[in-house]
Amino acid sequence: MNTIARKLSEVFELYPDENAIWVRSELYTYKDLAKFSALICDALESLNVHGAVLIYGEKIIASYAGIISSIFHSTPYVPLNPEFPIDKNKRIITLSGAQCVICSLASLEAVKKTIEGTALHIIALDIVGSKIDIVVIPSDIKSVAQATSPFAYIMFTSGTTGLPKGIPITHDNLDAYLRNIEPIVDSNKNSKFIHLFDFSFDLSVHDMFVCWYSGACLYVVPSELKSLPDSFIKKHNITHWFSVPSVGHYLRMFNRLTPNAFPSLTNVLFCGELLSFDLAKLWFNATPNAKIFNLYGPTEATIAFSYFEINKSFIDTWDRASVTIGFPLGDQNMYLDDCNTESELILSGSQIALGYLNDPQKTSLAFIADNESRAYRTGDIAELHEDYGYICLGRSDRQVKIRGYRVELDEIESVIETEYRDVMAAVTCNQQDESLVLYVQGTSVTKKQISDICKQKLPSYMNPDRIIFVDLIPLNSNSKKDYRALGEIKSFQVAG
Repeated sequence: MNTIARKLSEVFELYPDENAIWVRSELYTYKDLAKFSALICDALESLNVHGAVLIYGEKIIASYAGIISSIFHSTPYVPLNPEFPIDKNKRIITLSGAQCVICSLASLEAVKKTIEGTALHIIALDIVGSKIDIVVIPSDIKSVAQATSPFAYIMFTSGTTGLPKGIPITHDNLDAYLRNIEPIVDSNKNSKFIHLFDFSFDLSVHDMFVCWYSGACLYVVPSELKSLPDSFIKKHNITHWFSVPSVGHYLRMFNRLTPNAFPSLTNVLFCGELLSFDLAKLWFNATPNAKIFNLYGPTEATIAFSYFEINKSFIDTWDRASVTIGFPLGDQNMYLDDCNTESELILSGSQIALGYLNDPQKTSLAFIADNESRAYRTGDIAELHEDYGYICLGRSDRQVKIRGYRVELDEIESVIETEYRDVMAAVTCNQQDESLVLYVQGTSVTKKQISDICKQKLPSYMNPDRIIFVDLIPLNSNSKKDYRALGEIKSFQVAG
């Protein structure tokens, strides 16, 4: 039995009657999760599945039980996002080498369409209360026997070629992260974790396993409340919050981050994007009983790799637009590679993945040897602060050259969003003519006001060439700004 399965078994035995998950208005205990996952394990065994297991990513109890069963069966789970185009999901299926898909009975026809032309087994479930109906549809092609997998899950991120890039994370990687993050999270069986992330975003792994490791209860936010979950926090007395800063920014835009707004929260985490200092201050005042941390880490380094606690001393003295990413978790290591003109952040330690799935060329470029450890080149530019640890200056791929000057696009966004709290900004660059385009969501400001603040706060070469007001800045499935989709949205004109 792998380390993750062993720990979950202990929790199931310790807290059988405690609530483990609230999803779609139903509460399920650890005894329920154990029962459901055991039935799915039996089905996997009957199908002789030893390769990857696809989880068709609906947020229903069957999906969570399927993820647990894959851990117990020592077969990596691979999320399939129903909102992704079928062609993208088909590529993920092919690249993952999956042998089986777990889904709901309601989505069975959609799944059949997605996996058409493959040799996948199907396990479809319908769970109502404590009753479970399970339908097993074997493939015509028998599964090929494989050695026990060291991987807990495989996440697919967007590659520069347009093909999804597979990142397999081992049980040991995940176990190292869960041990390292435990003192930061400080949870127990009475804690209530909010769950906002899609399964296809690796931060969802934190929500599930950090929660269940402590015998706590996971509260799955309904899709219609994902952008503005403030009422959900209050209704369920949520204690543990984790999101990308964009979700926090939405709450700010709609004036939900008032002082003492969320007294039930005791632990607040942000990760996935640069966290603006202005937003951090608002959260600090809105959560009087919480410890607030900014986390940092790419998928290749297992969820999060560094942390920084945002306390009153930091709030009173920090003078930069973004919050520092701080110090490495546990026994992990971070350092700067100064070989180029910018200092690239390098991560090393037991959380670093073995490489990209079946792609030795990309692996050799991004993963390097570091004494007896593996190391990962993040592509993030950083500097080291004497007191506050590492400061992420942005991604190298969000840095552009304008008239010979290096420009960090995120810095322009930060200036706008810091000045106007009810505005969201996104900046793109046309590399052909070196023009900067600023997209603005929010009607409380004019183009002239935006232009004036840019001239006041930024050097002339960083001033946007065009300012476009939009109804909504698109977010991707991970709730981050979707820069690729910006060119497709319709703009509207604002006077001034």
